[in-house]
Amino acid sequence: MEQAQSEREIIDLEHAYWRAIQEQDVDSAMELTDERCVVTGAQGYASIERDQFAQMMRSGRWQLNRYELLGKPAVRFLGPDVAVVAYKVKEELKVEGKPLTLEAADASTWVRRDGRWRCALHTESLVGDPFGRDRVSRAPTDEPIAAQDAVANLAVKDLSKARKFYEETLGLKPVHEEGGEVVVYRSGNSTVNVYRSDYAGTNQATAVTWTVGNIEEAVKDLKSKGVIFEHYDMPGTRLEDDIHVSSGMKVAWFKDPDGNILNLISPEGGQ
Repeated sequence: MEQAQSEREIIDLEHAYWRAIQEQDVDSAMELTDERCVVTGAQGYASIERDQFAQMMRSGRWQLNRYELLGKPAVRFLGPDVAVVAYKVKEELKVEGKPLTLEAADASTWVRRDGRWRCALHTESLVGDPFGRDRVSRAPTDEPIAAQDAVANLAVKDLSKARKFYEETLGLKPVHEEGGEVVVYRSGNSTVNVYRSDYAGTNQATAVTWTVGNIEEAVKDLKSKGVIFEHYDMPGTRLEDDIHVSSGMKVAWFKDPDGNILNLISPEGGQ
């Protein structure tokens, strides 16, 4: 009974930390943080002092809207005053103004000093392929289109029903979501974008996308081979020759012989 109560205390501390972040309660988060907390994640590791962490919480670059621990956390005491807790978590965030949902495996080390528990280490690993293949992407280059990665796009009218089919029936694993409009699945060494579209089933939605480093040269090359590019009137974009230009993105659409819509994309940082 005493061990179960001790484990419950550590889990409650972890919840308290998550709630402090969700509510942007900097003072409560600082009370739960050690003088110097080691943090690891997708971008590496850092040893962060309390003041630094407080500045990060106040930056406004990201916001945690909701969290959910998935399954029962594992707790282990390494001594009377040191405990480790690990668990899976689902996070719904807003990052730089855009909604984002992710699942991760997290772990924290709690140390008790002067009767108070504080977090001395926290790690987070995004759930996915153990070798990171679902997150490895090749930077756009100026190589021919045949050398570029291609991503399939599948239009659906009801994303909830589509998720049930792709995840439960086909067994695909989601690796990324964007605001309830797009779910990205890993399939082998490729990804499939399943997205909501009013044109689903009418063969009028984009089917395949290639990301290129220099879209102007790619369009020029295809035109020399007889490809005719499509022009669309869309809010927030302007047409420059055959390329649709919007904030941070350039897109050129064309069709295959069967009328399937294909496109080239050059993200911000391309030519």
